[in-house]
Amino acid sequence: IHTQGLVEEFKDKYEDEINRRTELENDFVLLKKEVDDAYLQRVDLESKVEGLGDEIDFLKQLYDEVRASHANHIYTSNWERARNGGKSRELQWGSEPQHRHG
Repeated sequence: IHTQGLVEEFKDKYEDEINRRTELENDFVLLKKEVDDAYLQRVDLESKVEGLGDEIDFLKQLYDEVRASHANHIYTSNWERARNGGKSRELQWGSEPQHRHG
């Protein structure tokens, strides 16, 4: 009878250990899934950050080119105005046909 009690006690402990191991394995699987999802989200966000960085670099370059073009246009316009005695190109062109026809 005493042996039967020990067998039952060890059987109960064994079943408890199996149940606890199963619970821990399930918890591990859930945690691993959460870590994997977080990693994929991180990779996705890093990719987006890189893409936005590339877009920022492109827009900065475009801005610099447009600004340089405008500065060149302003310089050229001022130079032409100074060369023409302060008259704008439009005024000269507008007056030229009158001199030709007149």
